[in-house]
Amino acid sequence: MWYFRPLLILGGITAVFLAVVIFAIQMFQNGHIGLTVDLEYQPKALTIKGSVNLPNRSIIAYEVAPTDEALFKEEGVYASGIILVKNGEYYTTIDTSLIPPGEVTVWARFIITLSQPPGIQARYGLHGEELRGSDLKKDSKDQWIEVSKSINIDS
Repeated sequence: MWYFRPLLILGGITAVFLAVVIFAIQMFQNGHIGLTVDLEYQPKALTIKGSVNLPNRSIIAYEVAPTDEALFKEEGVYASGIILVKNGEYYTTIDTSLIPPGEVTVWARFIITLSQPPGIQARYGLHGEELRGSDLKKDSKDQWIEVSKSINIDS
């Protein structure tokens, strides 16, 4: 009977792997989006990166702005742009030489109203009405996924 033990172990590992895959597929099919944002700062450069369970070429929008509300009203957004998802990740580095020193907040958003690939709009609705997730935001018309993180810039 000892010769069945490797088959039982392999079968158990396979079962766990399949359960994880099935769970991930169900989450994706149910519209649940998991989005993360991580920041790395080096002099004159801020790297914005994260992971997301979306297909390649999906678009993540980002904004960099002062954390202080009064300064935000005065200065507005320092930088914004879009990043394409590749293999479940997104990544960009921005020049911070024109950003004044201080704390900034970076927002990363998955918004359907951007020029997302056609399959994305079909899956999540034209206004994101089929989106689900712990970071879901909404206004009177649209829903989107949004995460943020702050970091100190000392340009």
